[in-house]
Amino acid sequence: MSEKTDPIYPINEIFQSFQGEGMNIGAFTTFIRFAGCNLKCEFCDTNHEPKTHLNCQGIIDFIDHLRFNQPVNYIVFTGGEPTLYNLKPLVIALREKYRGVYIALETNGLLHVNATFNWYTVSPKPPDYKIALGISASELKYVVNNDFCFTHINPEFHCHIIWLQPESNNPKFMKKAWKIAQDHPEIKNLRVGIQLHKVYGEK
Repeated sequence: MSEKTDPIYPINEIFQSFQGEGMNIGAFTTFIRFAGCNLKCEFCDTNHEPKTHLNCQGIIDFIDHLRFNQPVNYIVFTGGEPTLYNLKPLVIALREKYRGVYIALETNGLLHVNATFNWYTVSPKPPDYKIALGISASELKYVVNNDFCFTHINPEFHCHIIWLQPESNNPKFMKKAWKIAQDHPEIKNLRVGIQLHKVYGEK
């Protein structure tokens, strides 16, 4: 991880849409999708190739071009895997530019985070569903597919919510997630999820 004070970030895309998953579902969001990932999940539907390289000011300029008269209230770092990069300078720059902005991180939880976020979505990945020691999580998000089973959940990992997210809104996996949650009411923070953006046919 580079410690440059003004790093150059490989960016796949920056766009605005509604958050489609997790606790903040439905919120109008500015997404910064970082290129590159330390995993190669078979079910991943994300393009990891960089389409541009931007420093902090370049990212802010891009967001300002997108937003027109919309205030920037909620930003999500996603990927790929954002924690491959030195995120601290970008978080500082965004908070200085957009006062009161709420910044969330989406990560697979295998790498340490060097910046402070308002919300941490950790999505452990197969086959081991590991989470690095010391990682903070506001919510855990498990992709439910053929490989996933209840024993992959770590109920002792402290977080507000544990989501069961059916892969690609597949009805088969939706039923599987529903049954797992139904069979384990002892896990009080277990929830079934959905990809709202795919229901709406949007990004």
